[in-house]
Amino acid sequence: MSPARPPETAGEKMSRLLTLVPWLSAHQGVTLDEAAEHFGVTAAQLERDLNVLILTGRPGYFPDDLVDIQFWDEDRQITVID
Repeated sequence: MSPARPPETAGEKMSRLLTLVPWLSAHQGVTLDEAAEHFGVTAAQLERDLNVLILTGRPGYFPDDLVDIQFWDEDRQITVID
């Protein structure tokens, strides 16, 4: 049995969130599982991260200002739209 991993720090999570969009933009169509493996998290954690990202964007926070990522299709592929 492997030792339990210590809880993720806020800094680790923020670092991952800031890295996700440029990495996903460069790897259009990557699956949720592949991206999760790359970032060393579970697919469930990555999905939670993506749900946070789609609620962020430039000040103003109108729909055109938000990060637009599609990831909920059956194929679980991730596409950064804007």
